[in-house]
Amino acid sequence: VALAINEVALENEVIYTPGAAAVSITGDNCNEYVFRFETNTAQIAEVASQWMVENLGDRIHYQIADYAYGQSVREEVDTRMARLSDSYEEVGTTRSDLNAQAFESVITQIEENAGEMDALVVGATGGHLIRFLVQATERGLKEEVPIVTTTGSFAVVRGGAGPAAHDVYSGTRYVPSIETGDNQSFVEAYQAEYDALPDNFSRVGYESVRMVANGIQAAGSRDPTVVKDTLAGMSHDTIFGEVAFRECDHQASNPVWMGRNVAPEEGEVADVEILTRLDGQEAQPPCEDTGCTL
Repeated sequence: VALAINEVALENEVIYTPGAAAVSITGDNCNEYVFRFETNTAQIAEVASQWMVENLGDRIHYQIADYAYGQSVREEVDTRMARLSDSYEEVGTTRSDLNAQAFESVITQIEENAGEMDALVVGATGGHLIRFLVQATERGLKEEVPIVTTTGSFAVVRGGAGPAAHDVYSGTRYVPSIETGDNQSFVEAYQAEYDALPDNFSRVGYESVRMVANGIQAAGSRDPTVVKDTLAGMSHDTIFGEVAFRECDHQASNPVWMGRNVAPEEGEVADVEILTRLDGQEAQPPCEDTGCTL
């Protein structure tokens, strides 16, 4: 859907701030009207891959939802693991339809090779990831191999999977507890308004609007053809501190974290324990590797 809206934005000359994470949105399919504050899969793959090589190993099996996002996870992690480790080995890849409900067969395949892998990387999100984690937990898969995800720290995944999300590792885009920029002011204001903590989608929506508003103010115009030229490369004070939409691809230079879902003191919804952080510029691929031409 996000990729299709890219084209709509270009055809109609309107600013578009997607909330999806597939790399191609600000990669091969980028255009001058698309500016993304959401952290993309390449940025998350960078912190996850570095952490895996240092802490788990370099023999990886991939289980992906077979569509753009899942394929992007596999491609981005695979590329980085190969760069980081000369002994990197892709043990195997299993795929499931985006709308799959049952994962017995792929879990069986993964179990058969569990002794050969250091980690299982799951490229999925939302209901697909929740269903996989629940069924994998029922089969005891977490006891056989560490599970690493790119969206397992999302509040919706932790809430939907319950105890099945415990002890799952995840590249992490946002948690309310981080002490960066004006995040704590944002958290306080959000709680006062909604009586709940903000999640990743909350911060993406908030900062997407705020950064575009900054661009409108700096441009002194609401004309998208003027604002787009102002936003490219412009620095903003955000919940993450100073962040810019890179001129070369209009991707926000967000910091990223590696986290582990841990059992809470009360209830079933996992808390996120932060394991390491990677600064924004370190997490982003070089402009020449993005496939974006602006």
